[in-house]
Amino acid sequence: WEQKKYPEAVAALKAMYTKYPKHRYASYARNLAGRAYLDNGQYTEAIREFFENTKLDTGERAPNSYVFMAQALMKLKPPRLEKACEAYEVLLAKYPDKVTGDLAKMVAKGRADAKCA
Repeated sequence: WEQKKYPEAVAALKAMYTKYPKHRYASYARNLAGRAYLDNGQYTEAIREFFENTKLDTGERAPNSYVFMAQALMKLKPPRLEKACEAYEVLLAKYPDKVTGDLAKMVAKGRADAKCA
């Protein structure tokens, strides 16, 4: 993913979380697969990947996936502002204690960009 080899990154990350769905880093792998899709301009696939990652209540990267899902929703043509705001609302309601530091900054910027109430 860091080398911008997005299809290869997605394949490797999907292989990891498929083989080890209960592993601690499965949530990290799924989040990074979504980021690879997002960075490669495959927004619908990114949204799907991030959404699946938010279903894992024990997933350590679920809060991050809400933020990146909202970013992908904003990149669709036309942007889905209302859906992006919903993603931020769910994140803040479900993980209020996790939205700190850099993640809090990303949420604040994203909410402003989406013109959330």
